[in-house]
Amino acid sequence: MITERELNIEEAYNRLTRLHHHLGLQSKTALSKKSSLVATCHLYDSAYKEVSCGAGKGEHCELGALAESLEHYFVDKSTPPLIESDQILQSIAPFDDWLLKSIPPDCRIPYFSLQALNSYDEIAIPAILIAPSSRNIDEIEKTAAGFLSKYSTNSGTALGCTENEALLHAINETIERHALSMYYLSLCGLTSPPKLYQPSSSFLEETFAHDTELLRRAKKLEIYLTHDFYEVPFCIAVSRSKKEGSLSSIGSGSSINPLHCNVPRRNGTDSVRAAFWGHRKTRRSLC
Repeated sequence: MITERELNIEEAYNRLTRLHHHLGLQSKTALSKKSSLVATCHLYDSAYKEVSCGAGKGEHCELGALAESLEHYFVDKSTPPLIESDQILQSIAPFDDWLLKSIPPDCRIPYFSLQALNSYDEIAIPAILIAPSSRNIDEIEKTAAGFLSKYSTNSGTALGCTENEALLHAINETIERHALSMYYLSLCGLTSPPKLYQPSSSFLEETFAHDTELLRRAKKLEIYLTHDFYEVPFCIAVSRSKKEGSLSSIGSGSSINPLHCNVPRRNGTDSVRAAFWGHRKTRRSLC
């Protein structure tokens, strides 16, 4: 079994630094004012125009923030070619995917060609489903398949310092988002609920033995675990609402090792991310 990180931190930093310098980009990373375990990274081009940003969590959150900002940069910069929707329908025929099968025939759609890991088989996927850039949204909404923009997401996309690392993080994220979606569907009565249990105090103490501050934060959350999705541990953390009617922060994580779910870190990162993107949206509307 491969670990969450294959390279030591110094080599990982060196690789990502060389990569963004090779792209002609400058980076600016900042720790959250609320927690040293959460960081954001902004990438700028030679004209000092912001071209991407990302967030990271954990002990080496600056590294994660740089990696995610590069991931978002590549997704946003990609220019997918066009393909006849009939070819997409033909390539996904072996799979019982209701969304892809609902794509109308006889229209041209930007797409990505994905190759299987254990064969040379390929599948054509509408670009909008995995690369929610404004350009891809504009392109798909010109077609009869414009409804696909409602399902636009970059979930399951990851950048790693090695191929194995990228694959692991992408698969973990795919399982996590699927499990979270199924959990929400169960709350709406649209599917059977997963079997959830709360970890013991000893489990939390073992998980966060290296950091008493994280342990303190974890004990303030409602934490639930399940193994119902591909037998991979999935964890969800919900902050305890202080006021009646107020919304709670929700964080989730998935890992082959339950100790790596890191739900308090994920919970904190998601909260910072939400605040960060909300600030960007407000700033743009004022310009």
